[in-house]
Amino acid sequence: MITGLIYGKFDVLHAGHIRLFHFAKSRCDRLTVAVIDNSEFDALRELDLRIKDLSVINLIDKILSYTDLEDLLKTQKPDLIFKGNEFSRKYNEEKNIIDLIGAKLSFMSADERYDVRFKETEFKNKNKSYLQNFREKYSLDESHIKESISLFKSLNGIVAGELIYDQYINCIPRGMSQEDKNIVYEKDGFKEFIGGAGIVAAHCKGLGSKAELVSCVGNDQMGQKSSKSLERLGVKSKFWLDDTRNTIVKTRYIWDNKPIFRVSVLDKVRLPDNLQEEYLQYIDQKLQTVEFLIISDFNYGLLSPEICNHIMKSAKNNNVPVTVDCQISSQTGDLQKYRGAKLVTPTEIEARTALKDFDSGVAYLGEKLRDKLEADHLILKLGAQGALIFTELNGIVQVENLPALNVNRVVDPSGAGDSMLAVATLTLCASENIFLASYLGSLAAGIQVTQRGNIPLNQDFWQSRKN
Repeated sequence: MITGLIYGKFDVLHAGHIRLFHFAKSRCDRLTVAVIDNSEFDALRELDLRIKDLSVINLIDKILSYTDLEDLLKTQKPDLIFKGNEFSRKYNEEKNIIDLIGAKLSFMSADERYDVRFKETEFKNKNKSYLQNFREKYSLDESHIKESISLFKSLNGIVAGELIYDQYINCIPRGMSQEDKNIVYEKDGFKEFIGGAGIVAAHCKGLGSKAELVSCVGNDQMGQKSSKSLERLGVKSKFWLDDTRNTIVKTRYIWDNKPIFRVSVLDKVRLPDNLQEEYLQYIDQKLQTVEFLIISDFNYGLLSPEICNHIMKSAKNNNVPVTVDCQISSQTGDLQKYRGAKLVTPTEIEARTALKDFDSGVAYLGEKLRDKLEADHLILKLGAQGALIFTELNGIVQVENLPALNVNRVVDPSGAGDSMLAVATLTLCASENIFLASYLGSLAAGIQVTQRGNIPLNQDFWQSRKN
């Protein structure tokens, strides 16, 4: 029987730890996790609470505490000791003891296939309990939440980025074509929604703030349609019409409430010089009168490095906080355009691409990216595995975990990041509290994924936590 050992503080149990447990369990028959019980390591939480968190994970066979690592290794004498891959590039001071007892160090490479796994009967209660503890830990009581949300109406800002028009076409399969041997679908319903930077602005408007969308669309029928849709939502917008590009349209074909395939109409072209000059002049003017700037960058050509550099400098000169979502899926992008932002909200793949680091653990990854971008705060989005918050308190980097909500009720995850960005931005501007901003942003994302298409949030969204 092969025995494995993992040891550490486990102050904040997060997806990176679970992946390591999964990796370890796939390589040993019995896995022991040891939790340090020593005040000199500055653990933020009591030992019994940290052990309680670990106890619901069905990948661990034994949990124990220790005060001296050498004694732990000599007593347990495991065959394998597991660490995250970032430790393979560091000096591991316990290596001599590991060699002495005949054990081997095994470093895990990052792998998206490692999913968070809790005992099925405790998963839902675990998340609810963690969220309750999170609120108590950071004093996020109901009055605090209401007060912050009530301040949204006093905030005035702009949203810069690409507007996207989303179409959903429901289909019914009718059989196989005898000519080309493809499945023939019949159209059975059609819905349209504003997406991209447009829905971010619509969320801000629905939440009570004054947010203007500053964007560019094609001089075409879909551009006109988008403008009318925003008017119906009450969103103020300033558009430049570009004859050289198409308005971005993403059409999703759905069967049995599941996506079949997607067809997108898009161009990745930079703004013509004359439009770019007008665009920047307008943003410069607005930055003199607003409290926030949200950048929703889908990397389809509008926000070139030159435009971003100008915007970031202008925002800094006017003391306007900038929050950023720079999305990378079928396209490429560069998060470093947004150095100095107040908040950045990358997905894991976006963070790894920005750092060219596809091996390190997620906690190390987030810390490294926040430092490189010189951002005040970073929310690393991990999909169904929740999110990690990176910030700095009293000169010390702090990492906090937030579980995902409604993971068993996901209908359409595509708008989750937009809703989180809008809510987190307004909350951060109203309260200067990144933990409250992340908490409410997570609630907003949990609402969004349960519905097909983007529907603007309102100020009562946070009440969903009781459901």
